[in-house]
Amino acid sequence: YDGMDDADKVGLQFVFPAYLLILTMTVIVVCHYCLQRSPTASTSSCLHRLPIIIGERAVGVLSTLIYLSYSKLLRNVIDIFTYSTIHLPSGDINVWFYDGNVEYLHGKHIALFVVSMVICALFLLPYTFAITFIPIIEQYSEHNRLFNYLHMMANRIKPMNDAHYAPYKGEWRWWLGARLWLVVAMYTLNPVYSSDKPSLLLTIQATMVIVFMVVQATIQPFGQSLQISDKCTNFCNQLYNYLDLIYLFNYTALALSMSY
Repeated sequence: YDGMDDADKVGLQFVFPAYLLILTMTVIVVCHYCLQRSPTASTSSCLHRLPIIIGERAVGVLSTLIYLSYSKLLRNVIDIFTYSTIHLPSGDINVWFYDGNVEYLHGKHIALFVVSMVICALFLLPYTFAITFIPIIEQYSEHNRLFNYLHMMANRIKPMNDAHYAPYKGEWRWWLGARLWLVVAMYTLNPVYSSDKPSLLLTIQATMVIVFMVVQATIQPFGQSLQISDKCTNFCNQLYNYLDLIYLFNYTALALSMSY
């Protein structure tokens, strides 16, 4: 719209992920409400047929949207938190790195900063640590009272946890957390080197992905932990790992081609 500035554009980046998450959560709540209705309710009702149509897909869809929204929200938050210092004869001024015309923590940037802090406190930080440590908590819950309590808390969202860790073998479920930390590291490096050393930035990011690929190719975390003698299962497990490695390789090749 007329008069839209960079602060408005960055703020609107939060709208679409929030819309998708709210829409999916609304569908889940409606399905839960329909399942709690009396068994004598009419099966011809649209609301009554909704859980039958959707089934258990809603939780999986919500988990996927949360995982996909994580990178988008993280990138926006880092952009909002990043600043640059301008040295003037009258003194130094901190400006918003995304738009040098906006003074840091002044005007619209204050609202963006507050929203980013709320998103970090309520979503980004809890989600990152939960995805990373829930598999570890589950593994040691029988030997530690604190871990046992945390495991009981995590079981309250067990369907969502299972949807997140479903592609991974039991002993490598924590690898999803490692992928999140890789994303965090790569996005955090963007404001450090993107302005004056873009080639160095892309080289460092490509190196990080290559190391990650080597480790993943070694451990092969994707697949079902079934009998080794099942040839079909072994083939599918290897296929999952190869497809993800191809994706990471394409990303690395693209980054290297852009850096030189």
